[in-house]
Amino acid sequence: MRPLIVLVLLGALGASLGATLVVRTRAAATPRALPPPRVVAAPGGASSLPGNGPAAPGDAGDAGGASPTLRVLCLGWELGAPGVLANHGVGPGAGSEFSAAGIVTEVHVASAMPEVEAALALGGADPRGADIAVVPLPVLVASYERLRVLQPDVFFVTGWAGGREALIAADAAALGRPLEGRDVMITGRPGTASAFLAAEVLQLAGAAPARLRWLPPGDTPPYTEFAAVERDPSTRDPGGRPVLVTTSDATHLVPYVAVASHAFASRHGDELRRWASVWLSGTRRLHDDPAAAAREIGRLPQAPDALELVSRLGMVTPSGLADNARAMGLAGRGAVTLTSLFRRAWRDWRAAGLLTTPEPDLVPLATDTVAALVRASPTRPGDEAAPTPRAAVPGRPAIVTWRLTGPRLDEAALTEASGWTAGAFERATLRVRARDEAALVRVVEAIRARFGLSEVRVVPLRGPGLARNAAAAVEVHVGL
Repeated sequence: MRPLIVLVLLGALGASLGATLVVRTRAAATPRALPPPRVVAAPGGASSLPGNGPAAPGDAGDAGGASPTLRVLCLGWELGAPGVLANHGVGPGAGSEFSAAGIVTEVHVASAMPEVEAALALGGADPRGADIAVVPLPVLVASYERLRVLQPDVFFVTGWAGGREALIAADAAALGRPLEGRDVMITGRPGTASAFLAAEVLQLAGAAPARLRWLPPGDTPPYTEFAAVERDPSTRDPGGRPVLVTTSDATHLVPYVAVASHAFASRHGDELRRWASVWLSGTRRLHDDPAAAAREIGRLPQAPDALELVSRLGMVTPSGLADNARAMGLAGRGAVTLTSLFRRAWRDWRAAGLLTTPEPDLVPLATDTVAALVRASPTRPGDEAAPTPRAAVPGRPAIVTWRLTGPRLDEAALTEASGWTAGAFERATLRVRARDEAALVRVVEAIRARFGLSEVRVVPLRGPGLARNAAAAVEVHVGL
Protein backbone atom coordinates (compact mmCIF):
# COMPACT_ATOMS: atom_id res chain seq x y z
CA MET A 1 0.00 0.00 0.00
CA ARG A 2 2.78 2.39 0.96
CA PRO A 3 4.54 2.10 -2.49
CA LEU A 4 1.21 2.90 -4.16
CA ILE A 5 0.78 6.10 -2.06
CA VAL A 6 4.33 7.23 -2.86
CA LEU A 7 3.72 6.61 -6.56
CA VAL A 8 0.54 8.73 -6.51
CA LEU A 9 2.28 11.61 -4.71
CA LEU A 10 5.17 11.60 -7.17
CA GLY A 11 2.75 11.70 -10.08
CA ALA A 12 0.91 14.68 -8.59
CA LEU A 13 4.14 16.57 -8.02
CA GLY A 14 5.23 15.91 -11.59
CA ALA A 15 1.95 17.20 -12.99
CA SER A 16 2.18 20.34 -10.85
CA LEU A 17 5.74 21.02 -12.01
CA GLY A 18 4.73 20.60 -15.66
CA ALA A 19 1.83 23.03 -15.30
CA THR A 20 4.09 25.61 -13.66
CA LEU A 21 6.63 25.41 -16.51
CA VAL A 22 3.90 25.88 -19.13
CA VAL A 23 2.55 28.99 -17.38
CA ARG A 24 6.00 30.52 -17.04
CA THR A 25 6.82 29.83 -20.68
CA ARG A 26 3.62 31.55 -21.85
CA ALA A 27 4.22 34.52 -19.56
CA ALA A 28 7.73 34.97 -20.92
CA ALA A 29 6.44 34.90 -24.48
CA THR A 30 3.79 37.56 -23.80
CA PRO A 31 5.05 41.24 -23.92
CA ARG A 32 4.67 43.10 -20.63
CA ALA A 33 2.33 46.08 -20.96
CA LEU A 34 3.82 49.27 -19.55
CA PRO A 35 1.67 51.07 -17.00
CA PRO A 36 -0.08 54.17 -18.30
CA PRO A 37 1.81 57.47 -17.86
CA ARG A 38 1.26 59.16 -14.54
CA VAL A 39 0.12 62.78 -14.93
CA VAL A 40 1.74 65.19 -12.49
CA ALA A 41 0.07 68.60 -12.47
CA ALA A 42 2.91 70.25 -10.55
CA PRO A 43 2.69 74.02 -10.10
CA GLY A 44 5.16 76.07 -12.08
CA GLY A 45 7.09 79.07 -10.87
CA ALA A 46 9.61 81.69 -11.77
CA SER A 47 12.18 79.02 -10.92
CA SER A 48 9.99 75.94 -11.21
CA LEU A 49 12.12 72.96 -12.13
CA PRO A 50 10.28 69.74 -12.93
CA GLY A 51 9.84 67.52 -9.91
CA ASN A 52 10.08 70.16 -7.21
CA GLY A 53 7.26 68.25 -5.55
CA PRO A 54 7.66 64.73 -4.17
CA ALA A 55 8.81 62.17 -6.73
CA ALA A 56 6.37 59.46 -7.63
CA PRO A 57 7.14 55.79 -8.22
CA GLY A 58 7.25 54.93 -11.91
CA ASP A 59 8.57 58.33 -13.04
CA ALA A 60 11.97 56.87 -13.77
CA GLY A 61 10.92 55.91 -17.29
CA ASP A 62 10.83 52.64 -19.21
CA ALA A 63 13.67 50.26 -19.91
CA GLY A 64 14.67 52.29 -23.00
CA GLY A 65 15.25 55.42 -20.91
CA ALA A 66 12.18 57.32 -22.17
CA SER A 67 10.20 59.35 -19.69
CA PRO A 68 6.47 58.50 -19.48
CA THR A 69 5.83 62.25 -19.30
CA LEU A 70 7.50 64.63 -21.76
CA ARG A 71 9.08 67.35 -19.62
CA VAL A 72 9.76 70.77 -21.13
CA LEU A 73 11.73 73.54 -19.39
CA CYS A 74 11.55 77.13 -20.69
CA LEU A 75 13.79 80.04 -19.78
CA GLY A 76 10.98 82.45 -18.86
CA TRP A 77 7.19 82.43 -18.82
CA GLU A 78 7.00 84.27 -22.13
CA LEU A 79 8.92 81.43 -23.81
CA GLY A 80 6.69 78.76 -22.28
CA ALA A 81 3.35 80.52 -22.91
CA PRO A 82 2.35 78.63 -26.10
CA GLY A 83 2.96 75.30 -24.41
CA VAL A 84 1.09 76.23 -21.23
CA LEU A 85 -1.88 77.39 -23.30
CA ALA A 86 -1.96 74.23 -25.42
CA ASN A 87 -1.59 72.12 -22.26
CA HIS A 88 -4.25 74.10 -20.35
CA GLY A 89 -1.81 74.34 -17.46
CA VAL A 90 1.71 73.48 -16.42
CA GLY A 91 0.66 69.86 -16.19
CA PRO A 92 -1.98 68.44 -18.53
CA GLY A 93 -5.34 70.11 -17.90
CA ALA A 94 -8.79 69.24 -19.15
CA GLY A 95 -8.71 69.47 -22.93
CA SER A 96 -4.90 69.43 -23.19
CA GLU A 97 -3.93 69.38 -26.87
CA PHE A 98 -0.71 67.55 -26.03
CA SER A 99 -2.64 64.75 -24.32
CA ALA A 100 -5.03 64.59 -27.27
CA ALA A 101 -2.00 64.12 -29.52
CA GLY A 102 -0.81 61.24 -27.34
CA ILE A 103 2.09 63.02 -25.65
CA VAL A 104 1.49 63.73 -21.95
CA THR A 105 3.48 66.91 -21.33
CA GLU A 106 4.60 69.16 -18.49
CA VAL A 107 5.79 72.71 -19.21
CA HIS A 108 7.96 74.27 -16.51
CA VAL A 109 9.84 77.54 -16.17
CA ALA A 110 13.43 78.24 -15.13
CA SER A 111 14.88 81.60 -14.19
CA ALA A 112 18.52 80.98 -15.15
CA MET A 113 20.47 78.87 -17.66
CA PRO A 114 22.32 76.75 -15.02
CA GLU A 115 18.93 75.31 -14.04
CA VAL A 116 18.31 74.38 -17.66
CA GLU A 117 21.74 72.80 -18.00
CA ALA A 118 21.19 70.68 -14.89
CA ALA A 119 17.74 69.57 -16.03
CA LEU A 120 18.99 68.53 -19.49
CA ALA A 121 21.84 66.61 -17.89
CA LEU A 122 19.37 64.66 -15.73
CA GLY A 123 17.00 64.01 -18.63
CA GLY A 124 13.24 63.75 -18.55
CA ALA A 125 13.34 60.28 -16.99
CA ASP A 126 14.27 62.06 -13.74
CA PRO A 127 11.44 64.07 -12.13
CA ARG A 128 13.91 66.94 -11.71
CA GLY A 129 15.06 66.81 -15.34
CA ALA A 130 13.85 67.82 -18.77
CA ASP A 131 13.62 66.23 -22.21
CA ILE A 132 13.29 69.57 -24.07
CA ALA A 133 14.52 73.07 -23.27
CA VAL A 134 13.35 76.33 -24.88
CA VAL A 135 16.06 79.00 -24.67
CA PRO A 136 17.55 81.87 -26.70
CA LEU A 137 20.07 80.51 -29.21
CA PRO A 138 22.96 82.79 -28.11
CA VAL A 139 22.47 81.59 -24.52
CA LEU A 140 22.55 77.96 -25.68
CA VAL A 141 25.78 78.59 -27.58
CA ALA A 142 27.39 80.08 -24.47
CA SER A 143 26.51 76.86 -22.58
CA TYR A 144 27.45 74.49 -25.38
CA GLU A 145 30.85 73.43 -24.06
CA ARG A 146 29.23 72.31 -20.78
CA LEU A 147 26.46 70.49 -22.66
CA ARG A 148 28.62 69.08 -25.46
CA VAL A 149 28.59 65.50 -24.13
CA LEU A 150 24.78 65.47 -24.49
CA GLN A 151 25.06 66.46 -28.16
CA PRO A 152 22.17 68.94 -27.86
CA ASP A 153 20.26 69.31 -31.13
CA VAL A 154 18.19 72.37 -32.07
CA PHE A 155 15.04 71.00 -33.72
CA PHE A 156 12.49 73.84 -33.68
CA VAL A 157 12.19 77.66 -33.45
CA THR A 158 9.42 78.77 -31.10
CA GLY A 159 9.85 82.53 -31.63
CA TRP A 160 12.20 85.51 -31.90
CA ALA A 161 13.25 88.23 -29.49
CA GLY A 162 11.19 91.32 -30.24
CA GLY A 163 12.32 94.33 -28.24
CA ARG A 164 13.48 93.42 -24.75
CA GLU A 165 17.17 93.36 -25.65
CA ALA A 166 18.72 96.76 -26.35
CA LEU A 167 21.98 98.53 -27.05
CA ILE A 168 22.10 101.88 -25.29
CA ALA A 169 24.77 104.57 -25.20
CA ALA A 170 25.79 107.77 -23.51
CA ASP A 171 24.55 109.75 -26.52
CA ALA A 172 22.49 109.05 -29.60
CA ALA A 173 25.39 109.60 -32.01
CA ALA A 174 27.64 106.95 -30.46
CA LEU A 175 27.39 104.56 -33.42
CA GLY A 176 28.31 107.34 -35.82
CA ARG A 177 31.82 107.73 -34.44
CA PRO A 178 34.64 105.61 -35.90
CA LEU A 179 35.03 102.30 -34.06
CA GLU A 180 37.59 100.65 -36.33
CA GLY A 181 41.01 99.80 -34.92
CA ARG A 182 40.37 100.58 -31.25
CA ASP A 183 38.99 99.10 -28.06
CA VAL A 184 35.30 99.65 -27.43
CA MET A 185 34.14 99.70 -23.79
CA ILE A 186 30.72 98.15 -23.13
CA THR A 187 28.87 97.09 -20.02
CA GLY A 188 27.00 93.84 -20.29
CA ARG A 189 27.16 90.14 -19.64
CA PRO A 190 28.58 88.06 -22.51
CA GLY A 191 26.52 84.95 -23.14
CA THR A 192 23.17 86.75 -22.96
CA ALA A 193 20.80 87.66 -25.77
CA SER A 194 21.31 91.40 -25.16
CA ALA A 195 25.09 91.03 -25.36
CA PHE A 196 24.75 89.16 -28.66
CA LEU A 197 22.67 91.99 -30.10
CA ALA A 198 25.24 94.53 -28.92
CA ALA A 199 28.20 92.55 -30.27
CA GLU A 200 26.65 92.13 -33.71
CA VAL A 201 25.58 95.77 -34.05
CA LEU A 202 28.95 97.09 -32.89
CA GLN A 203 30.68 94.84 -35.41
CA LEU A 204 28.48 96.26 -38.15
CA ALA A 205 29.64 99.68 -37.00
CA GLY A 206 33.29 98.64 -37.36
CA ALA A 207 34.34 97.22 -33.99
CA ALA A 208 36.30 93.96 -34.13
CA PRO A 209 35.01 91.17 -31.83
CA ALA A 210 38.38 90.93 -30.08
CA ARG A 211 38.37 94.68 -29.37
CA LEU A 212 35.11 94.66 -27.38
CA ARG A 213 35.95 95.18 -23.71
CA TRP A 214 33.12 93.89 -21.52
CA LEU A 215 32.54 95.37 -18.07
CA PRO A 216 30.17 93.85 -15.49
CA PRO A 217 26.65 95.32 -15.34
CA GLY A 218 26.53 98.11 -12.81
CA ASP A 219 30.22 98.92 -13.32
CA THR A 220 29.87 101.96 -15.56
CA PRO A 221 32.90 104.23 -15.39
CA PRO A 222 32.71 107.50 -17.34
CA TYR A 223 34.59 106.12 -20.34
CA THR A 224 32.05 103.37 -21.03
CA GLU A 225 30.45 104.12 -24.39
CA PHE A 226 27.79 101.44 -24.66
CA ALA A 227 25.70 99.07 -22.57
CA ALA A 228 23.85 95.87 -23.46
CA VAL A 229 20.67 95.72 -21.40
CA GLU A 230 17.36 93.93 -21.08
CA ARG A 231 14.69 96.57 -20.77
CA ASP A 232 12.15 96.29 -18.01
CA PRO A 233 9.10 94.67 -19.64
CA SER A 234 6.65 96.90 -17.79
CA THR A 235 8.33 100.31 -18.15
CA ARG A 236 10.83 99.71 -21.00
CA ASP A 237 12.96 102.40 -19.36
CA PRO A 238 16.67 102.19 -20.36
CA GLY A 239 17.66 104.39 -17.44
CA GLY A 240 17.67 107.69 -19.30
CA ARG A 241 20.33 106.72 -21.86
CA PRO A 242 19.43 106.77 -25.57
CA VAL A 243 18.33 103.46 -27.07
CA LEU A 244 20.28 102.87 -30.28
CA VAL A 245 19.01 99.46 -31.43
CA THR A 246 16.71 96.75 -30.03
CA THR A 247 15.64 93.32 -31.16
CA SER A 248 12.43 94.93 -32.44
CA ASP A 249 14.75 96.42 -35.10
CA ALA A 250 16.91 93.31 -35.53
CA THR A 251 13.85 91.07 -35.74
CA HIS A 252 15.69 87.90 -36.81
CA LEU A 253 18.83 88.05 -34.73
CA VAL A 254 17.86 86.20 -31.53
CA PRO A 255 15.77 83.05 -32.06
CA TYR A 256 14.18 81.11 -29.22
CA VAL A 257 14.91 77.46 -29.95
CA ALA A 258 13.72 74.09 -28.70
CA VAL A 259 16.61 71.75 -28.01
CA ALA A 260 16.89 68.09 -26.99
CA SER A 261 19.79 65.69 -26.60
CA HIS A 262 20.73 63.88 -29.79
CA ALA A 263 19.94 60.52 -28.20
CA PHE A 264 16.44 61.61 -27.20
CA ALA A 265 15.72 63.24 -30.57
CA SER A 266 16.86 60.10 -32.40
CA ARG A 267 14.57 57.81 -30.37
CA HIS A 268 11.52 60.09 -30.27
CA GLY A 269 11.27 61.73 -33.67
CA ASP A 270 7.52 61.13 -34.01
CA GLU A 271 6.84 62.54 -30.51
CA LEU A 272 8.88 65.66 -31.31
CA ARG A 273 6.91 66.17 -34.53
CA ARG A 274 3.59 65.94 -32.66
CA TRP A 275 4.94 68.15 -29.88
CA ALA A 276 5.99 70.85 -32.37
CA SER A 277 2.62 70.68 -34.13
CA VAL A 278 0.76 71.24 -30.85
CA TRP A 279 3.18 74.03 -29.89
CA LEU A 280 2.34 75.78 -33.15
CA SER A 281 -1.34 75.52 -32.21
CA GLY A 282 -0.59 77.18 -28.86
CA THR A 283 1.35 79.89 -30.69
CA ARG A 284 -1.65 80.66 -32.90
CA ARG A 285 -3.92 80.83 -29.87
CA LEU A 286 -1.51 83.20 -28.15
CA HIS A 287 -1.29 85.40 -31.25
CA ASP A 288 -5.09 85.54 -31.70
CA ASP A 289 -5.81 86.83 -28.17
CA PRO A 290 -2.70 87.66 -26.11
CA ALA A 291 -4.70 89.41 -23.37
CA ALA A 292 -6.87 86.35 -22.74
CA ALA A 293 -3.76 84.16 -22.83
CA ALA A 294 -2.02 86.36 -20.26
CA ARG A 295 -5.06 86.20 -17.96
CA GLU A 296 -5.21 82.42 -18.21
CA ILE A 297 -1.51 81.95 -17.48
CA GLY A 298 -1.55 84.61 -14.77
CA ARG A 299 -3.99 82.51 -12.74
CA LEU A 300 -1.42 79.71 -12.36
CA PRO A 301 0.55 79.45 -9.09
CA GLN A 302 3.74 81.55 -9.10
CA ALA A 303 3.12 82.93 -12.60
CA PRO A 304 3.55 86.68 -13.15
CA ASP A 305 0.37 88.73 -13.11
CA ALA A 306 -1.51 89.32 -16.34
CA LEU A 307 -0.18 92.87 -16.87
CA GLU A 308 3.45 91.81 -16.60
CA LEU A 309 2.79 88.85 -18.87
CA VAL A 310 1.21 91.10 -21.51
CA SER A 311 4.37 93.23 -21.47
CA ARG A 312 6.64 90.20 -21.73
CA LEU A 313 4.61 88.56 -24.47
CA GLY A 314 4.71 91.81 -26.44
CA MET A 315 8.47 91.42 -26.68
CA VAL A 316 8.30 87.98 -28.34
CA THR A 317 7.60 87.50 -32.05
CA PRO A 318 6.02 84.10 -32.71
CA SER A 319 7.51 81.71 -35.25
CA GLY A 320 5.31 79.72 -37.62
CA LEU A 321 6.09 76.74 -39.81
CA ALA A 322 7.24 78.82 -42.80
CA ASP A 323 9.57 80.79 -40.57
CA ASN A 324 10.95 77.54 -39.17
CA ALA A 325 11.62 76.23 -42.66
CA ARG A 326 13.56 79.40 -43.54
CA ALA A 327 15.53 79.37 -40.29
CA MET A 328 16.46 75.71 -40.81
CA GLY A 329 17.62 76.48 -44.35
CA LEU A 330 14.85 74.35 -45.88
CA ALA A 331 13.10 77.15 -47.79
CA GLY A 332 13.78 80.66 -49.03
CA ARG A 333 17.01 82.42 -49.95
CA GLY A 334 17.73 84.33 -46.76
CA ALA A 335 21.27 84.48 -45.41
CA VAL A 336 20.15 84.45 -41.76
CA THR A 337 19.72 80.84 -40.66
CA LEU A 338 20.25 79.00 -37.40
CA THR A 339 23.57 77.83 -38.80
CA SER A 340 24.85 81.36 -39.47
CA LEU A 341 23.54 82.65 -36.14
CA PHE A 342 25.14 79.75 -34.23
CA ARG A 343 28.51 80.42 -35.86
CA ARG A 344 28.34 84.15 -35.17
CA ALA A 345 27.43 83.59 -31.54
CA TRP A 346 30.31 81.13 -31.17
CA ARG A 347 32.72 83.69 -32.66
CA ASP A 348 31.44 86.41 -30.31
CA TRP A 349 31.61 84.30 -27.15
CA ARG A 350 35.04 82.94 -27.99
CA ALA A 351 36.31 86.49 -28.51
CA ALA A 352 34.80 87.39 -25.12
CA GLY A 353 36.55 84.43 -23.44
CA LEU A 354 33.40 82.43 -22.67
CA LEU A 355 34.33 79.62 -25.06
CA THR A 356 37.82 78.23 -25.52
CA THR A 357 37.38 75.62 -28.26
CA PRO A 358 36.87 75.96 -32.01
CA GLU A 359 33.27 75.88 -33.17
CA PRO A 360 31.85 72.44 -34.05
CA ASP A 361 32.44 71.24 -37.59
CA LEU A 362 28.71 70.68 -37.89
CA VAL A 363 26.20 73.01 -36.25
CA PRO A 364 23.96 70.89 -33.94
CA LEU A 365 20.83 71.23 -36.01
CA ALA A 366 18.17 68.53 -36.49
CA THR A 367 15.85 69.39 -39.37
CA ASP A 368 13.74 66.20 -39.37
CA THR A 369 10.92 67.62 -37.22
CA VAL A 370 10.37 70.73 -39.33
CA ALA A 371 10.82 68.82 -42.59
CA ALA A 372 8.12 66.32 -41.56
CA LEU A 373 5.71 69.13 -40.65
CA VAL A 374 6.41 70.88 -43.95
CA ARG A 375 5.67 67.70 -45.91
CA ALA A 376 2.37 67.31 -44.05
CA SER A 377 1.40 70.97 -44.51
CA PRO A 378 -1.23 71.80 -47.18
CA THR A 379 0.66 75.01 -48.09
CA ARG A 380 4.28 75.46 -49.03
CA PRO A 381 6.48 77.55 -46.71
CA GLY A 382 7.48 80.74 -48.46
CA ASP A 383 4.18 81.22 -50.26
CA GLU A 384 3.12 84.02 -47.91
CA ALA A 385 4.07 87.62 -48.58
CA ALA A 386 7.37 88.90 -47.24
CA PRO A 387 7.24 91.33 -44.30
CA THR A 388 6.81 94.96 -45.32
CA PRO A 389 9.64 97.24 -44.18
CA ARG A 390 8.65 100.16 -42.02
CA ALA A 391 8.95 103.40 -43.94
CA ALA A 392 12.11 105.30 -43.09
CA VAL A 393 11.53 108.71 -41.56
CA PRO A 394 12.83 111.51 -43.82
CA GLY A 395 15.94 113.09 -42.35
CA ARG A 396 16.32 110.45 -39.64
CA PRO A 397 19.85 109.01 -39.53
CA ALA A 398 20.52 105.33 -40.07
CA ILE A 399 20.49 103.21 -36.93
CA VAL A 400 23.85 101.79 -38.01
CA THR A 401 26.16 102.20 -41.00
CA TRP A 402 28.83 99.72 -41.91
CA ARG A 403 31.64 100.23 -44.38
CA LEU A 404 33.92 98.22 -46.61
CA THR A 405 37.37 99.75 -46.53
CA GLY A 406 40.13 99.50 -49.08
CA PRO A 407 41.03 100.93 -52.46
CA ARG A 408 38.85 98.48 -54.43
CA LEU A 409 35.30 97.29 -53.95
CA ASP A 410 34.86 93.59 -53.14
CA GLU A 411 31.47 93.09 -54.78
CA ALA A 412 31.01 89.53 -53.49
CA ALA A 413 31.73 90.56 -49.89
CA LEU A 414 29.37 93.53 -50.15
CA THR A 415 26.62 91.31 -51.55
CA GLU A 416 26.99 88.66 -48.82
CA ALA A 417 27.16 91.16 -45.96
CA SER A 418 24.18 93.12 -47.28
CA GLY A 419 22.07 89.97 -47.60
CA TRP A 420 22.85 88.95 -44.04
CA THR A 421 22.07 92.42 -42.70
CA ALA A 422 18.77 92.51 -44.59
CA GLY A 423 17.85 89.14 -43.09
CA ALA A 424 18.66 90.14 -39.51
CA PHE A 425 16.90 93.52 -39.87
CA GLU A 426 13.95 92.02 -41.73
CA ARG A 427 11.83 95.19 -41.73
CA ALA A 428 14.64 97.59 -42.53
CA THR A 429 15.62 99.36 -45.75
CA LEU A 430 19.28 99.15 -46.82
CA ARG A 431 20.76 102.14 -48.61
CA VAL A 432 23.90 101.12 -50.45
CA ARG A 433 26.61 103.56 -51.48
CA ALA A 434 29.77 102.91 -53.55
CA ARG A 435 32.42 104.98 -55.30
CA ASP A 436 32.15 102.99 -58.52
CA GLU A 437 28.63 103.71 -59.85
CA ALA A 438 28.67 100.81 -62.30
CA ALA A 439 29.69 98.44 -59.53
CA LEU A 440 26.96 99.89 -57.31
CA VAL A 441 24.30 99.00 -59.87
CA ARG A 442 25.65 95.45 -60.21
CA VAL A 443 25.82 94.92 -56.45
CA VAL A 444 22.29 96.21 -55.78
CA GLU A 445 20.88 93.97 -58.50
CA ALA A 446 22.86 91.00 -57.14
CA ILE A 447 21.59 91.57 -53.60
CA ARG A 448 17.97 91.74 -54.75
CA ALA A 449 18.24 88.67 -56.98
CA ARG A 450 20.20 86.43 -54.64
CA PHE A 451 18.20 87.07 -51.48
CA GLY A 452 14.79 87.72 -53.00
CA LEU A 453 14.60 91.33 -51.80
CA SER A 454 12.35 93.98 -53.29
CA GLU A 455 13.39 97.36 -54.62
CA VAL A 456 12.02 98.89 -51.42
CA ARG A 457 14.40 96.81 -49.30
CA VAL A 458 17.63 97.66 -51.14
CA VAL A 459 18.13 101.17 -52.51
CA PRO A 460 21.25 102.54 -54.27
CA LEU A 461 22.59 105.90 -53.09
CA ARG A 462 24.54 108.03 -55.52
CA GLY A 463 26.68 111.07 -54.89
CA PRO A 464 29.25 111.90 -52.20
CA GLY A 465 28.99 110.68 -48.65
CA LEU A 466 31.65 107.99 -48.26
CA ALA A 467 34.51 108.23 -45.80
CA ARG A 468 37.92 108.67 -47.40
CA ASN A 469 39.08 105.08 -46.79
CA ALA A 470 35.76 103.39 -47.66
CA ALA A 471 35.00 101.66 -50.95
CA ALA A 472 31.32 101.19 -50.02
CA ALA A 473 28.88 101.68 -47.18
CA VAL A 474 25.46 100.32 -46.24
CA GLU A 475 23.02 102.32 -44.12
CA VAL A 476 20.36 100.42 -42.16
CA HIS A 477 17.16 102.47 -41.85
CA VAL A 478 14.20 101.40 -39.72
CA GLY A 479 11.06 103.51 -39.50
CA LEU A 480 9.21 104.40 -36.35
